[in-house]
Amino acid sequence: MTAELITSISSVIIALAVLFIAYWQGHLIRKHNRLSVTPNLQIHTDQNDEGNAGNIEITLSNSGIGPAIIKRIQLEKNRKPAGDLSNELVYAELKGLALKTKNVRTFWMRPGCFMSEKEKQTVLRIEFESTDLKIPASTLLDKIQQIFDSYEIKIAYESVYGDKFELDTKKQDRGMGAVPS
Repeated sequence: MTAELITSISSVIIALAVLFIAYWQGHLIRKHNRLSVTPNLQIHTDQNDEGNAGNIEITLSNSGIGPAIIKRIQLEKNRKPAGDLSNELVYAELKGLALKTKNVRTFWMRPGCFMSEKEKQTVLRIEFESTDLKIPASTLLDKIQQIFDSYEIKIAYESVYGDKFELDTKKQDRGMGAVPS
């Protein structure tokens, strides 16, 4: 082998190594860019009681570092579609409880909506007073929580790169949170 042949082969090997490293680095950069805009939707429930009055609030938040594009949102009760969350549905569910509602607010997203990073939306807020002074607000809050625990919210959403995720409140309650779909 001549020196020229060894130099040529070495040059080809080095060029192929540089090409592989450049390709691999590009792959890692694309992977990092995808992760840097990954949304993470979560549902939170907050309760407050003061004697015979109280409130309960269910909040949807994006704790991820990128916007979430809502593709599908579904409310189910006992594994069957329950339509949209509305004031009428809430009043029907609260019927029979010893309480007087002071304020009921519902918010239901539609497919195509965006949730920016760190955005929070109140999905449901109920402010009430007990109509029976023997029943404390904390007892009514437990009953309201039981009613709404029978519902399941499923939200299919995507990142700006089209990566698909699903929030399922029943899975979130078991510690699984939003999972890639």
